[in-house]
Amino acid sequence: MKKLLILILAASLALLSSCNDGEREEIPESATENKEAEKPVDEITTGEETNVTEPEPEVSQPEDTYIPEAPQPTVPAEDPEELKRIEGLKEASSLSFGEITSVAEENGQVTFTVTINYTCPDDNEYTLALGSNFMEADMYTLVDSVSVKGSGTVTLTHKTIPVRWEDGSFEIAANLMYSTKTGIHILAEAVSPVDESLLPEAPTEGEATSEVPEAPVEAPTPADPPLPVETPSVPEGADAGQEYIDSMVFIGDSTTHGMIYYGVLSGGKNTKQVWTPKSGTLAMWNLLTEKIVYPDNGTEMLIGDAIAAKKPDKVVLTLGVNGVSSLSETEFKKYYNGLIEEIKERSPETKIILQSIYPVCDYYQYVKSISMEKINRANTWISQLAEENGLYYLNTISVLLGDNGYLKESYCNGDGIHISGEGFKVILDYIRTHPID
Repeated sequence: MKKLLILILAASLALLSSCNDGEREEIPESATENKEAEKPVDEITTGEETNVTEPEPEVSQPEDTYIPEAPQPTVPAEDPEELKRIEGLKEASSLSFGEITSVAEENGQVTFTVTINYTCPDDNEYTLALGSNFMEADMYTLVDSVSVKGSGTVTLTHKTIPVRWEDGSFEIAANLMYSTKTGIHILAEAVSPVDESLLPEAPTEGEATSEVPEAPVEAPTPADPPLPVETPSVPEGADAGQEYIDSMVFIGDSTTHGMIYYGVLSGGKNTKQVWTPKSGTLAMWNLLTEKIVYPDNGTEMLIGDAIAAKKPDKVVLTLGVNGVSSLSETEFKKYYNGLIEEIKERSPETKIILQSIYPVCDYYQYVKSISMEKINRANTWISQLAEENGLYYLNTISVLLGDNGYLKESYCNGDGIHISGEGFKVILDYIRTHPID
């Protein structure tokens, strides 16, 4: 089995807020949709080859609407002294698994209870992230995370769709993580196989299954990556002002959670306008089952219940990055439509705005799995969903792209996928100047 690599989710990184030496920088979220990112945001990915192939999209898209991964990523430089210090932190850290039990199974998803023994390198807080080792399947998983310090044992629950390797095995993985302004560092990692008796029955030969993602379709590599195809969007209009923004609730994964971290909405870091799970992760297949933190009272509840309680004037949905690497068009739209229907049913007067998935930087570590090609394609699906449901679509990605067709570096927080404070201001300006009726 290959060495574990986990895609960190921004909300998990937000837990890394305490550091005595002052050199640590919080990064809102991290990791994506590792899935149930499935791998996911909220979502373990690798760009290595797999033996499976991806089906053709149901709605064909012109080849030139796809943007390939950067051939030579440019990763921000790391201070040599910082790297030396991080090596010392790694030597003083450890992780190991205890008991793994299966709690429940529903629609192919299994909820596991996992015990992990940890040793942190010092008395500062670190993030312990739990995921599923989907590397062989080119997937990333939903990460459950907790802030830890010192040494001890923690019990976490993890909901996932198990994907078996060729030998039928399935693994759960954990990372102890440390963040700096130039990225995320894995201080310790552990991988444990899951007893076959805890897994749902594997599909019989020939039985259709959507659990194993398919390898990305190779797109041609033009010298100059084209911009995303234009999609029907709310037209530009007069600046609707701060009051317009204040009338909205923002629901999404770790890329939305960053709005709390940077304090860009009314109320700053105490804003009540952002609804994300405690972990910051929100995978497409969990939109109706994952609980968000309801900021009005701090309790965790299903999105539908929160909508019914709040009955917001407007809801902005920014979803999909924790699904583009593994979901077909049919699956993607099915999960997204499920949430749309739930909101309509629980609060018929709420205006629903679908926002495009944000772009990634050319140096993003997992650009082969969450690529601009896949993001552009998924954004056409979201635009179609808005049109089919009589909703509003905001093509926000159009103001976030640099000349190279990727996320503009100043709009990224440094990890290649999550938005910076400057980037969120650009997003909010776009929303204000593209008001709905």
